[in-house]
Amino acid sequence: MKSVIAYDKLKVIGRQAFYGCKSLTSFSSFSKLPIPKVHAIEQSAFAETGLVDISISLSGTATNTYISPYAFANCASLKSVTTVGSNYLADFEFAGCTALTSVKMANSHSFSGEYTFKGCTSLKDVVIPANTFMVNNGLFYGCTSLTSVVFNEPS
Repeated sequence: MKSVIAYDKLKVIGRQAFYGCKSLTSFSSFSKLPIPKVHAIEQSAFAETGLVDISISLSGTATNTYISPYAFANCASLKSVTTVGSNYLADFEFAGCTALTSVKMANSHSFSGEYTFKGCTSLKDVVIPANTFMVNNGLFYGCTSLTSVVFNEPS
């Protein structure tokens, strides 16, 4: 399976839904969003897949939207991540994504979990949005190519 096109009313991508699908390089919706506006992406839903770039857009209220730990962990081909409307990154969410070079966080981003980017050895530059109030333990642990982390000032 190389690609998945999901219907726009999809609300939850379940635990390990696509875990280990190394040939999965594309996940999109009929409305052409890179990942549909879902309420939840559960643990290891896309871990160890062949996704190359993702844009995460969550919808719903703050109490019913979440991304669980390890959601995209060990995606060896993942190069680019953009969060849109997502206010946090989960524990170990992108851990072991060794090809990851680019991360663009939504302006609404406020919280980063533990070891979110652990072992992302190609990650070089990250800009943390002004609304971020917490950066947790080991956020960039093992990011051996990291040269710059910029915390934006509120405008």
